[in-house]
Amino acid sequence: MDLLIYVDEVTPRISYTFNHVFLNQLGLSYSLITSLTDYKKAKTHKFSYSKKKIGSSLFFRSHGLLFDSDIKKLIINPKEFKNTKVFFDIDDNASALPFDPFSCIFYMLSRYEEYISSDKDNHERYNYKNSISYKYNFLTEPIVEYWIIFIKDILLSKFPDISLSKKKFRFINSIDIDNGFAYLGKGFTRTIGGYLKSLLKFKFNEILQRTNVLLGLKSDPYDNFDYILEFSKKNNLKTIFFILIGNYSTFDRNIYYQNTRFRKLIKKISRHSEVGLHSSYSSNFKYQNVDIEKFRLENIIGHRVTKNRQHYIKINIPLTYQNLINSKIEEDFSMGYPDHYGFRAGTANSFYFFDLNKNIQTSLLIRPFVIMDVTFKYYLKLKFDEIKIIMEELINKVKQVDGCFVSIWHNETFNSSKYDTNWVQLYEKMISILKNE
Repeated sequence: MDLLIYVDEVTPRISYTFNHVFLNQLGLSYSLITSLTDYKKAKTHKFSYSKKKIGSSLFFRSHGLLFDSDIKKLIINPKEFKNTKVFFDIDDNASALPFDPFSCIFYMLSRYEEYISSDKDNHERYNYKNSISYKYNFLTEPIVEYWIIFIKDILLSKFPDISLSKKKFRFINSIDIDNGFAYLGKGFTRTIGGYLKSLLKFKFNEILQRTNVLLGLKSDPYDNFDYILEFSKKNNLKTIFFILIGNYSTFDRNIYYQNTRFRKLIKKISRHSEVGLHSSYSSNFKYQNVDIEKFRLENIIGHRVTKNRQHYIKINIPLTYQNLINSKIEEDFSMGYPDHYGFRAGTANSFYFFDLNKNIQTSLLIRPFVIMDVTFKYYLKLKFDEIKIIMEELINKVKQVDGCFVSIWHNETFNSSKYDTNWVQLYEKMISILKNE
């Protein structure tokens, strides 16, 4: 039985938010109605989402955000409700909840706050410290799912015979390849430069290691792909490799895409696992680069590439996503912070990008990630035991809301000899925790 919802006006924001909540997350079909007369006559499960309660039917009072079409600075003052942070509070005892959960959900998923903040980090990325989730201490909570649970519980108490779908906990294992090899395939100039850099820093072990690799006496320390592929197969993991294939630049220091050894590696990976584009750092200001890099990768593997992750997790909303859509990318895996773990959009589930500038839902599916190896290793510099506790807590939180746990690792991280912490052991521990769950 469909759910009938009265609204004063059907807007793009209402359709987007209700589709996400009812169709995508609860598996509940619904219809919107703007005729007050027809709504009152309807003998079905129904509720109103407006400014005033209609008769005795279920009522969620609207804050007004979903009826807007512009972008403006909003005053957000989160409060506690049932041990959960909420905002867009409602001063109306007739309302089913003392806040507008639909406006809250839209605010988080649309990344509304990122449109109105000019404070960026040194890579021109949105600073997580400006987010309400960090300021009010819910960055590590899948809060959108908590709000949806509030809605679900109210619907079930009011309409106990409605049928809702049950989602299952999922896990996507993703590997970013910023550099296929540490020493191989770098060419004469970069190789000589690498020797000089090691010499100037008195890193004689690096000189010896590079020489042994180039002479074929030892394997390249970044060439951990056999291990990753075999481990994925053994543990039945859905693994996606995102490959950086752009032109060499200050922050894009990958191997030249025409290098025979590198192309052979990419083909090998694509035979055993899914491959996505790791759009270059420079693609954020040279928009044509996404098309160029996507064409290169498709030419190597012989089929379409539809998935993407931005190098350096460099997203400029909405421009980055608009560019990906223009390049026919269907899914993006960049939604997260490079320097903090948790839920950038407040959710552990995928959602479609809503372009606030154009006030429309787009076709680009956003798949947020929860943790990344370099966040722990370079930004937070945490110890093995601390990381293990954080991972376990986050996995449990995603499991509790039947979400999707997406992790990011880099092939170079599995070069455990380079770091104090045994990252291979940590990675296998994460998989062990996920499988136990």
